[in-house]
Amino acid sequence: MDPTFSDLLLFSFKVGSYLFAIPTVNVLELSKSIEVTVVPGAPSYINGLINLRGDLVISINMHKRLGIESNNNSEKMCIYMQTENNNLGLLVDDVGEMYSFKPERMERPLSTDEMSSGLIVGGYQLKDKLLFVLECEKILTSNKEMSAESLQLLKN
Repeated sequence: MDPTFSDLLLFSFKVGSYLFAIPTVNVLELSKSIEVTVVPGAPSYINGLINLRGDLVISINMHKRLGIESNNNSEKMCIYMQTENNNLGLLVDDVGEMYSFKPERMERPLSTDEMSSGLIVGGYQLKDKLLFVLECEKILTSNKEMSAESLQLLKN
């Protein structure tokens, strides 16, 4: 199926056993090797700053941000993305595929306390798993951190 102008194009990535996605229009580039400068006093999910060709990018550990246990032995991928106010580097386990969906097919999350931050705006049921769609503007600005229990609630 070819995407139409009204389709939502999503770029997927893995964090732990979960599959997440952000709109492709927000993705700048991908990288395996990154150097991070630690920022003292930053929230636990912020690894620090990355110098991306002269621009400072905020490095986000998506395991910590989403409350998912990390396998520290695996090499991480960095998805450089832009939001309205910041450029971010999302440290994830692996990158996935691009998907095209009709926006009206998105299933909205349950209105639990953990989901009230708006970080996860919905999901799409794939053949063998659920694809969680993240709100790019909330990755950095949301006050609440997710928990693994929240994600399990959504999967059921």
